[in-house]
Amino acid sequence: RSVCNCDPFTLGHRHLIEYASQHCDYLYVFAVAEAGSEFTPEDRLEMIKQGTADLENCHVYSNELYLVSRATFPAYFIRDEEHADEVRSDLDITLFAERIAPALNITVRFVGDEPFSPVTKAYNNRMKELLPAHGIELVEIPRFATEVDPEAVSASRVRKLFKDGNMEAVKALVPETTYNVIKKYAE
Repeated sequence: RSVCNCDPFTLGHRHLIEYASQHCDYLYVFAVAEAGSEFTPEDRLEMIKQGTADLENCHVYSNELYLVSRATFPAYFIRDEEHADEVRSDLDITLFAERIAPALNITVRFVGDEPFSPVTKAYNNRMKELLPAHGIELVEIPRFATEVDPEAVSASRVRKLFKDGNMEAVKALVPETTYNVIKKYAE
C-alpha cells in the first residue's frame, strides 16, 4: 500500500511502485485527491494509472479525504519545513492503521526514503513508530536516481524544470505517459 501525490508522476514514483508491486500480491496505490498542486487531482490520478498500467497487481484509487488530506494531515499541505519536528501526523496514521488497513487486509506500507522534505521525513519516522503496534510493517525504499537527477528523482525538481521551460530534462525524469500530460500544461 502506498499513498502518493505524484505532482507529477515521475520515474522515481514508478520505481517505488514497481518495487512495492514485486514485494506483495496486491498493491493499493492511493492518489492524493486534494487540489492545490501544480497538476489537477484528476491529471495526477490519470498519470499514476497510465504509468502503472502494466503492473497487474497494482490498483490505483483516489484517496478522497481519508489518507494524507487536509483533514487528517494538514502539515503535509502547509509544508512548514522549519517546524517539521512538530509535524502532527498521528490522526492520519491512526486512521490508516485502525480503519483502512484492517478493512483492506493491509499488512505492509511502502514509502520512499525522503532526502528532501523534512515534513515527509518526519511523517515516515512517525509511521515507523506507530505502525508496528498495529501489525503493519513499514518498508522504506531507496529513491531512484538518474544522470539528470543524481541524488534522487523528485517531483519538485520536475516542476522546477517545467517552469523553467526545460522540457528535455523533464522528459528524462518522467514516463512518456506523464510527459504527454505535462505537454498539455505547456501549451
